[in-house]
Parts: sequence; structure tokens; C-alpha cells
Amino acid sequence: MSKSAVNNSLIAIFSVLVVIIITIFFGQTLYTYIYSFFNQQSGNIYVEAQILYNPSNGQAYLVYTIDNNMNSAINISAIYINDYRLNVSIVVQPYSQYQGTMLLTINVQPGAYYIVIFQGLEISTHKAFSIALNVQPTIV
Repeated sequence: MSKSAVNNSLIAIFSVLVVIIITIFFGQTLYTYIYSFFNQQSGNIYVEAQILYNPSNGQAYLVYTIDNNMNSAINISAIYINDYRLNVSIVVQPYSQYQGTMLLTINVQPGAYYIVIFQGLEISTHKAFSIALNVQPTIV
């Protein structure tokens, strides 16, 4: 066998190996993309919150809206305002919205910012989640 025939056969073998490696790489990339596309939940959880403070009587209220844009129900089990924990049980069905108001028994300072955390569980998968917001009280 001549030297050029050996070189040509080695080039052919390496070319086939490169094509196979590229095919596997792009196939894996496509598989990952399609798997994540079909495996992801169909939406997200959105939360809006306000702290309304009435200086004449010193009362403060937490007003919130929870949008469940996922294909499974969620259960909010706790709402934290800084270090203060409110135990709740709020179930929000798929693709629906829940609005609520709570009287706060904490001392609210106008102008201060409060970290409000909604903690819960996705019911079908038992995945825990938390959503944190930075809220400044609104004087009413």
C-alpha cells in the first residue's frame, strides 16, 4: 500500500469521526433544548404587594395579588415581612389570580423599606419556592 493511499484512508476516517462528533454534539444540544421546552412549566408565579399605612390610627395593611400562570396549583404557606412571619394557607389554582388583604400587627415606619417574602409549594411536584419583594409603605 502506498503512502498516499494510507494518508487518504486516514483522512477519510478522521473526516467520518469529525462528522459523527459534530452530529452527536448538535443532537445533544437539540435534545436538551426540546426536553427543557416540554419539561418546563407553562408559566410563572407573579406576586405584587403593597403595605398601606394609615398614620391617623397607626394601622398597616398588606395588600397583595398572586398570579399563578403555571399548569399546577400552588399553596402559599407563609408570608414574611422582614423577620415577622404570617402563617397562611392560600391555594391558587392554575392560571388564576388571588387577591388578599391582611391587617399587620407590626410597627410600620413610613419611608422604610420592608422585605416581603411569599413562601410556598407547587402542589403537584412538591417543589418549594419563595418570591421576595422590596416594599415601601404607602401612606393612605
